[in-house]
Amino acid sequence: MNSRRTLWILVFAAVFFGLIALLTAVESAAENATITSFPNALWYTLTTLTTVGYGDCYPVTTAGRFIGGFFQLCSIGVLAAVISVLISAFRGTLLPYLQLSMLKKREWYIFTQRDKASKTLAVSLVKEDPSRVILFTGDNYDSTPGMRTTLSPERLIRMKGMQGILPLIDTSGSYQPKQDAKNVYYYLQSSYEPKHLSDHIILFDPDEILARLYWQKYPADLNGETVVIIGSGRAAETLLEQALLVNVTGQGHFSYYVYGNYERFLRLHPRLSEFISLNQNVSGKDALYIKEEGWDDDEYLLRNADRIIFLDENEKETNERLTQFLRYFAAQGTIYGKTDSSFDGVIRFGSTEEIYSSEYVLRTSLNRTAKLLHECYRRETGGTAPSWNELDSFKRRSNLASADHLPTKIRLLLPDEDTSELSQKIFARAYQAFEASDGETRDLYRKIEHERWSRFHYLHNWNYSPVRNDDQRLHPCLVPYDKLSQADKEKDDYSWEVLKYLAK
Repeated sequence: MNSRRTLWILVFAAVFFGLIALLTAVESAAENATITSFPNALWYTLTTLTTVGYGDCYPVTTAGRFIGGFFQLCSIGVLAAVISVLISAFRGTLLPYLQLSMLKKREWYIFTQRDKASKTLAVSLVKEDPSRVILFTGDNYDSTPGMRTTLSPERLIRMKGMQGILPLIDTSGSYQPKQDAKNVYYYLQSSYEPKHLSDHIILFDPDEILARLYWQKYPADLNGETVVIIGSGRAAETLLEQALLVNVTGQGHFSYYVYGNYERFLRLHPRLSEFISLNQNVSGKDALYIKEEGWDDDEYLLRNADRIIFLDENEKETNERLTQFLRYFAAQGTIYGKTDSSFDGVIRFGSTEEIYSSEYVLRTSLNRTAKLLHECYRRETGGTAPSWNELDSFKRRSNLASADHLPTKIRLLLPDEDTSELSQKIFARAYQAFEASDGETRDLYRKIEHERWSRFHYLHNWNYSPVRNDDQRLHPCLVPYDKLSQADKEKDDYSWEVLKYLAK
């Protein structure tokens, strides 16, 4: 492409200067000629093309006037091109620059592309606060709230300067931060997570958002449930993994029946049997049954399950299974479907609007809670633990998992209250309930947190060792609760005491 452009430029230059040379030749020999040299001809050509026309140079021969007429006709195109370039520059660069200069004090959100996910998130952000400035870099434009700009993200960052926090959002998984600005937070869609991550880079994964969203919006009964998941794929696996972490209540027994290909899930989590019974019923343990037969093989289970979740990578497959289930089976439990289609008696979840909402993508409150949890832990350990900025991605994820479990803790503390909408008052009452708990109850709360913490580590393939080694994923606390020292038991209080800080 560049070589072709270069060729055209060379051809144009050859024709342009060739005509000027020809004009010089035919005019310089004429009587009363005003164009007597190549510089005179070049000057005449430039004043003609720019429509200035001083009149100091002009052709007097027929051939010269013919060439001059050609330049005059070209001047119309040059003028149109200049005007077009000026208008394009004004609309594409100068006008947005002037507009943004007047909006520096507002909140800016920069999107690196305009796709369904980013447009959905933009709508969510504007709905929360109409004064926000939404910026889409690139040339595509439609009616989505926001301003289109051809300015690069880096130039927009420089324009904004240090006036407020500036989120830059990429839902394509392709953007690479090119600078480290203190006030810029990069929200990048990715399922890959390096060991060490800048505090200013927040990775979000739609499958993880889906799992978090589902169990927050439709929490399990504290006394236990029978859960059936029909479908496979990474989204279904992540939903199951989240269930194993948030449904730790110390009060009930959970049984999970999954239908689909879960070979990858078992390979990734070889230590499942440390905390859950596989394909068998063991007293005192939750159970996970991976069913090899078809999902429609056990009518009794489908009829009596507390909830049935239809979730597959292929929505067409999900819809076909839902259609068959509703036609041939009855169920006393609640039916959920990850689908955009409407089915009577089925609660739909996981739409693009739900997943790409500011609450889940930016996860401001979740991150704040995770950081508070870590600060509480640091206080419990005398400040010896590293700061949040020094944590690797695993430890940050561990704190996020603890924050995900907090709604379960609040429901345990306030069983008779509506805790679907969390607030400072709810946090305060929950903390008062924790503070008022007696020794036996306090011990149960600590045991619940130790179980949740152990599950998280087993799911990430940690093992017991009397000597801790994070690089080898070895930890001395990966033992049953009753084998912990009293000091290690009391460390788990931090995950409940964070309520005190949230209440403030």
